[in-house]
Amino acid sequence: MNTTADTLNDRITDRLDSIERGLPMVPSKTFGLARATVRRTNQVVCAVADRVGDSLGSVSNTASTAAKTTAGQGRAAAERTVDTARRGAAETVGQAEAQVDRTRSEVRDQATGLLDDARRTVDPKKASALASLADLSKAELYERAQERNIDGRSSMDKAQLIRALRSA
Repeated sequence: MNTTADTLNDRITDRLDSIERGLPMVPSKTFGLARATVRRTNQVVCAVADRVGDSLGSVSNTASTAAKTTAGQGRAAAERTVDTARRGAAETVGQAEAQVDRTRSEVRDQATGLLDDARRTVDPKKASALASLADLSKAELYERAQERNIDGRSSMDKAQLIRALRSA
């Protein structure tokens, strides 16, 4: 009985170790905590099952069933933990990608402004035209892009509209 449970536990532990190594740090730690909780629960349940089995030889079938149930619950808990870790990692990646997009857009807008400032300094004649585009709202830039029939204008941000209008 114990040999079967130990073998099953070893196989589950090996698989869980493999999964845990493949996770990022925070989900891995969360996964490790869940495993430790399940492991402690298994230890307590096995200790109780052994005492009952020692005291009442007739309940060995019940103890075996309890061990199998505990292993199944441990497996189910581990699977839930892995699913939670995956969802958490996917959400974290999505948030990071959104932040990168926001940062990229901000950097692009700032770079465009700096380049406009530099161009105004170098070529004062074009300064008023450049300044006027940079000072317009996105809606006003969109209107000018419509007037010039610029393709893809509906998906452009302010900096892209300015570049497209300058190129047109």
